[in-house]
Amino acid sequence: MSGIVLTDNARGGANLLNVGNEARGVMTPDEALDKAGLNFTVELRQCKTEDGKLMNGIAGNMYTVRTDNDQVLGNGLSKGYGIVQNQTVANTIIEICGHAGATIERIGSRKNGASMFCVAVLPQEYSVMVGQEDPAQVYMVFQNSHDGSGSLKITFTSIRMFCQNQMPMFSREAQIKLSHTSGINNKLFSTVDGVLETVRKSIQSYEVSYNQMLDTTIDREKSIDLIDYLIGSKMGMYNNADGEKVLKYSGKHENMRNKIIENLDHESNNVDNMRGTVWAVYNAYTYFIDHQRTLNSTTGELKPEGRENAIFNDGRRKRERAVARCLEVC
Repeated sequence: MSGIVLTDNARGGANLLNVGNEARGVMTPDEALDKAGLNFTVELRQCKTEDGKLMNGIAGNMYTVRTDNDQVLGNGLSKGYGIVQNQTVANTIIEICGHAGATIERIGSRKNGASMFCVAVLPQEYSVMVGQEDPAQVYMVFQNSHDGSGSLKITFTSIRMFCQNQMPMFSREAQIKLSHTSGINNKLFSTVDGVLETVRKSIQSYEVSYNQMLDTTIDREKSIDLIDYLIGSKMGMYNNADGEKVLKYSGKHENMRNKIIENLDHESNNVDNMRGTVWAVYNAYTYFIDHQRTLNSTTGELKPEGRENAIFNDGRRKRERAVARCLEVC
């Protein structure tokens, strides 16, 4: 990210640069694991009855446990559940990052170590450029779990530098997703080269799409119509102060709608003549998703659960849907 300065209002939002622990300069797998409190091993154990007998012949009679403190991480698992140790994941991350020229930025855990993630920034050659002055840096995201909640995944996403809005993940072809079966460790590293090449090609496609949004002008009224579509605003009958039924947006949608409309005039939308374009509407919406959706009323900061949801779950789906709809408008 050389030559790019993050704005103050971009810090603290719900993107990959604000989760977990800072890990710049990490050189060894042990250093990475120590940063995130992940330097432990996991065992797959068989459930026992109250009198200490092994439960045989029952589906889902296995569970995973941390060996450092015997804390249960996941249950209802099968005998064929394949554990990928944190040490193995860390070794692979270090090796892949070295191979790709990537630099580890963040590493962290969730649910008391039941899942982990690591974020690495790819070299400048992988960056996405919208117009002449609006860069987005591409990141590689590693995710693993020990509780049966998900596959081991390596995915790619980009973050717009001027506002720290996280952009959609790349296509399914530009990711590695491995189920926790007994052969998982042998499959992990073999597919990385092909995926990196797919990412390189995907970047070209994303640049075309984002620049198409930048080149498409849209007036204020149609911008608000597009915002209404993206947030799913629906008018209904509500009681006013006099107890009369009136047609209006719900309080939740009205607040969301007003903030996104205000974001159309946000300073980050002054870049490269983007004001009054579909690109500006898209970024006004994603700024709300990443920075404003679940704020603590006391501190004004994003709640931890909102931060994780915006990054890993619902927020990702909303960004993908927004890109598709905005391109339909172009």
